[in-house]
Amino acid sequence: MTFTPEPPATPESSITPGPRVAPESWVAPEALVALAAEAGVRAGRHVIERRRDGVTLRTKGAAHDMVTEIDAEAEAVIRAMLTVGTVVGEESGVSGSGDVRWYVDPIDGTYNFARGVPLFAVSIGVEVGGRLVGGVVYDPVRDELFTAVGGELRLNGRLLGTDPPASPSTPASASASASASASASASASASAPASAPAPAPAPGFPQDPAAPAAPAAPAAPAAPAAPDSPDSPDSPDSPDSPPMVLTDIPTAGLRDAAEFELFADLLETTDLRRIGSSALALAWVACGRADLAANADVFVWDVAAGRALVAAAGGGFVGVPGEPGTERRTGFVAWRPGFAELGGRVASGLATFAHLCPELANRLAGRGTPTI
Repeated sequence: MTFTPEPPATPESSITPGPRVAPESWVAPEALVALAAEAGVRAGRHVIERRRDGVTLRTKGAAHDMVTEIDAEAEAVIRAMLTVGTVVGEESGVSGSGDVRWYVDPIDGTYNFARGVPLFAVSIGVEVGGRLVGGVVYDPVRDELFTAVGGELRLNGRLLGTDPPASPSTPASASASASASASASASASASAPASAPAPAPAPGFPQDPAAPAAPAAPAAPAAPAAPDSPDSPDSPDSPDSPPMVLTDIPTAGLRDAAEFELFADLLETTDLRRIGSSALALAWVACGRADLAANADVFVWDVAAGRALVAAAGGGFVGVPGEPGTERRTGFVAWRPGFAELGGRVASGLATFAHLCPELANRLAGRGTPTI
């Protein structure tokens, strides 16, 4: 697939530029992820507010690949905030230059968003010198900001596995603003912009989570997360419960017998959920809400941020047939600690998909998909 850049739907004059990051902090992953977090929250608030005006859907080629005018607007908001490096976005292609690269999906789960299904996210992966150093996935409906940098996974600013899970009294917008302010104060030339007013609730979604929250109670000393917390990466598993797998396989619009065969095997041995957003699926695997995520129809901007989250949680990720890129759709499997064997078996199944690995699929024709 080649890029067909579209002009941003939001006029440049209406976009508030992001803070200027000092040259010495360009390669500081913490500063970059803090900036990405602020951009992600701002874009998420924008899409929630804009949806009140209605949504116009169109296809981007394949019948099941949908986009709205709000996707481009949200990406423009993000691009205005990311003032250093190269931005690689789903909607507007590549702009800028430098060793810092931002992989941006402004609305991952566009069709869910357009139909009022509250399963979509803003996804921004951060790469420096060809190495993925962090990522941000923001769920604007639940006001959940997942960030990863320096081997630490956080939800709304709280370190998962160390602090108690984030509560509604600690909104992601406050967490992102605090992170950005901290990064700005470390650089004399950085100045965080004022927060935008909270939008009104959008039709089809709960009360806007970005609205001002009640004042938080004084913070208690940090304590280990409860062992049965759904947000703890090391949540104990019941020996009788099957692994929870998040996948959109079989891929919409395709009729690949190998995909249906793998799907049938997963139905027998795991508990499946089809949520329509790779970014959310990866975030939920990272924080322990699910055990494995897999899809067979992604680009790098769909998974870069979520991959960083999974890595920070100690999990694994593999691209099939190789690293996700910008020109050709690929597959991926990601798992949380303890599920590497299942991840390997699912990856072997993806390798039999004709649209991912046509040569291997032809050699395996008639032998069936590996049993999970």
